[in-house]
Amino acid sequence: MPNHVECCTYPVLEWIAARVPAVPVNVMEQFHPDNFCDPASAKYRDRYAEIARRPTHAELEGSWRRARELGLQFETTTFERHNALGM
Repeated sequence: MPNHVECCTYPVLEWIAARVPAVPVNVMEQFHPDNFCDPASAKYRDRYAEIARRPTHAELEGSWRRARELGLQFETTTFERHNALGM
């Protein structure tokens, strides 16, 4: 999630590497703000402002780099990048 890579993503990856290192992991880039996190939504709440955006390329690269450093078997996956219509 945006603004939560070092405090949240890294510890989760480290936990996985320490306890179940052979498990395949998806490090996905598809998070997008929705509902309470979307500033365009009538339900938007200011308390979610720090995650009211997509992850940056640097945040994603950092997550992938940390997974590699930990020796995790992972995929960089997104559903937006590859759609059936080729759009």
